[in-house]
Amino acid sequence: MNFSVLMSIYHKEKSDNLDQCIKSIWIDQISKPNEIILVEDGPLTKSLYECINKWKKDIGLPFRIIRLNENIGLGAALNEGIKKCTHNVIARMDTDDIAFSNRFSKQLEFLNSNNDIDVVGTHIEEFGDGINYSKVVKYPLEHKNMLNLFKKRVPIAHVTAMFRKSFFEKAGFYPTENHISNEDTLLWMHGFDKGCKFSNIDIIGVKVRVSTDFFGRRSSFKKVFSDYKNRIEVVEKLNFGIDAYIYAILVLLVNILPPQLKKIAYKTLR
Repeated sequence: MNFSVLMSIYHKEKSDNLDQCIKSIWIDQISKPNEIILVEDGPLTKSLYECINKWKKDIGLPFRIIRLNENIGLGAALNEGIKKCTHNVIARMDTDDIAFSNRFSKQLEFLNSNNDIDVVGTHIEEFGDGINYSKVVKYPLEHKNMLNLFKKRVPIAHVTAMFRKSFFEKAGFYPTENHISNEDTLLWMHGFDKGCKFSNIDIIGVKVRVSTDFFGRRSSFKKVFSDYKNRIEVVEKLNFGIDAYIYAILVLLVNILPPQLKKIAYKTLR
């Protein structure tokens, strides 16, 4: 089964992280992608261009670069990338994360055996980049249990998602308005609403980097209340009921905690 890998990068990414990421999805993979679509979301740094050019030379034609003149945000950039993907299966990857070597092979094997599934994810292993932090985050495997988890939090790790194009035909592209970096949450909302079939497989597919500002970044009041508004939108759209409203309020309270307390709560609640 041929497939594309879709990534977006902007100027704040570190070239060392990007280098590790591309190595993990090309050199280290059991099943190599037929193409890698990298969307440059606005101008980048010299070191990032050097890293991209190095990999372009090594990989050749399968490494396709989509250059945007200005930064338009992750969701909009990914939408531009989806339009350029030539294969029916699209695997998401973030440019600062690391894929395990069997990620793509296991997901492709699953899709080959389950023609009704529109998107499949995996568990993740979070690791600290400059902080003492490590946690394996597991997700439900079956659609009905994933929908039930969505009452509280996202049921699939966006960085692990492998889509059939049928998902976007049903659910539409990534939402680009009325949120701050919640394009995945709202995409899952539309997916469930439009009848997409979800699944996860029981492997850890991606190591997800947690940086020093990860917990502090969640302290922005603008971001906290935007997340709350999006969570209420999910609850109302999918008719989740009173328990989901209460949990949304609890998450709001956790997200306004000081960073150290929030770090403890985050590890406990996940």
